Amino acid sequence: MAPELHKAVNNATRHSVNKRACDMYALGCTIYAAYTGRDPFHVMTPQQVIQGERPDFPKDVISPDMWSFVENLWSSNPSERLTAKKALAWMKHKAASEGMDISLPTFEKEWEWKPCNDHGGPFCTA
Repeated sequence: MAPELHKAVNNATRHSVNKRACDMYALGCTIYAAYTGRDPFHVMTPQQVIQGERPDFPKDVISPDMWSFVENLWSSNPSERLTAKKALAWMKHKAASEGMDISLPTFEKEWEWKPCNDHGGPFCTA
């Protein structure tokens, strides 16, 4: 959870928090967890996280450029975090520079989601 959500003490404060910036913070945490296999803050208290402390750079599993990307996603200051558009542009650039095919359509274009009550879930691809 982004630090600003921890700091929100009432509903009015929570409603004023930039949820998009919170999502980018969560993306940074998810990338860290995917690379390391552990919670980014497993050795910190919530107060340390709220105060802006972040884990040390795990040089053995994350490249310097990916670490910089993560740091730009989970900045303590929400206005300093990358936007989704900028993050996507960086990921496309990174993938292209590593020779990956980035011409594939996005997930939304690959699937047509329709309401589906037959399988117990709200959506299906059938």
